[in-house]
Amino acid sequence: MMGRIAGKSIGELIGEIHNPEVAVYQATEYREKPVEESMELITRDVKEYNARALKIKVGGLGFLYMMHFVSALPNALTYHEFKGFNTDVVYECKTSPLKSVNGVVKVPTGPGSGVEIDPEFIRKHQAITD
Repeated sequence: MMGRIAGKSIGELIGEIHNPEVAVYQATEYREKPVEESMELITRDVKEYNARALKIKVGGLGFLYMMHFVSALPNALTYHEFKGFNTDVVYECKTSPLKSVNGVVKVPTGPGSGVEIDPEFIRKHQAITD
């Protein structure tokens, strides 16, 4: 929300952007699935995202925050955890295709996280006020 108010990306709020693109490795977790199905899904994910390495983990919208955080680190390491683009959140990003190309994802620019969440998606959810 602060990024929207300031008209800056999350990375710009943290500091100067040093890495407009972030190399990723694939992190996924299919604990609840049978081993054979898990391996098929992991193989599919690595191929789909052209990941350069693999870590077993859970997914979410964290990929946006991770990319913005890493984009502002002057001493960022080469690879960063990537959980994939699998999310039920409906959004649009006008400044990045949000696809892994040769293991690299272009960091979205613009206010906040750089994506517009579909207002209909937001309306379907109840605000937590406590």
